[in-house]
Amino acid sequence: MPDFAAATIEIKQASDAWGPFKFNFPAASSQAGSDGSLPYGSTIASAEIKAYIGNVCPGKLLSSYTELTNLIDSDEPPEVLANSINVYFQYPGDTYIGNCASIVFNLTLSTGAIHSFIFTSVTIC
Repeated sequence: MPDFAAATIEIKQASDAWGPFKFNFPAASSQAGSDGSLPYGSTIASAEIKAYIGNVCPGKLLSSYTELTNLIDSDEPPEVLANSINVYFQYPGDTYIGNCASIVFNLTLSTGAIHSFIFTSVTIC
């Protein structure tokens, strides 16, 4: 099952700052529930967010992908809310036209647990 519902974000040359895009990570509705991205009662304490060229596959080492350091807008740092994150993107340059990128979220939860999620549908055009 994918980490996110089907969607595509297009980053175009004419764009300066795209966003914020809100990525939701709902907690399960009960202790025994499996209807959320996060365990019941947990929230996001902090997040590390990186972009990579291509479709990142779970279980494959991130070192086998090229990190795209300038896709996430450094002038607008991601905003962590209780169970969501707002992210701004920017055009990374002509070199990347026609590429797809993946966004990897490494979330540290209020419980101290770390959970990773992958969004694979950023198109650079």
